[in-house]
Amino acid sequence: MATTQPAGTTTEPVDETSKQPQVTVYRGTVAGHTYVVRARHGVMDTWATVIIDGVFHDPRRESKPRTETVSVGSGAREAAGGEVSGEADGLAFSAEDYFMKVDYAVRRPDENGKLRIAERIRVSTAGLGGKGEVDVLGGAEGERMGGFYPTPLVPEKGSASWHREQRRIAHPARFALVSAAFTAAKYLIPLLGIGALFSGLLRPLREWVESLIRPPVE
Repeated sequence: MATTQPAGTTTEPVDETSKQPQVTVYRGTVAGHTYVVRARHGVMDTWATVIIDGVFHDPRRESKPRTETVSVGSGAREAAGGEVSGEADGLAFSAEDYFMKVDYAVRRPDENGKLRIAERIRVSTAGLGGKGEVDVLGGAEGERMGGFYPTPLVPEKGSASWHREQRRIAHPARFALVSAAFTAAKYLIPLLGIGALFSGLLRPLREWVESLIRPPVE
């Protein structure tokens, strides 16, 4: 028998299907804000739900600030390790999808009530098997989140992303060699006069290599 949802509320979308990559939970605190990100690292459909300062959000559905409280699913409560609010906190989101990556811009109201991008949550896929990374970056408006430097969130222990970080820690020499080769290529290509030609074509490869050589998450 079908059930009805009370007026003014919605439920967290059902995303726990066997045909999609497993959910990986990332946690961290950046510039005084706490983040819990439940990410799916797919090759073509990377996405996430987020809990910011204890409030649940689905960036795909909140292009405008919500005006009513939403109900929160058990998966989000479990990820946060406690109570999670579905209150209307004035935040809104926009998304930019790339190959194996999605950027969620978090727009917060300023002192005049105008929405401005305050930070970005970047969810990246690293190869197959549901591995990836989540970073919080400063927004386009000012540097109150530490500029554009990414701050990585920590993947839950035992996840594919966590095991990837452990391999990175265990084999620093390997990543150092990749870093040296990549640095040499950055100087060689401009000298050959083909940098402009291949800059756009090589951008996905460059970002992938940078994800390999970045410092491990503590």
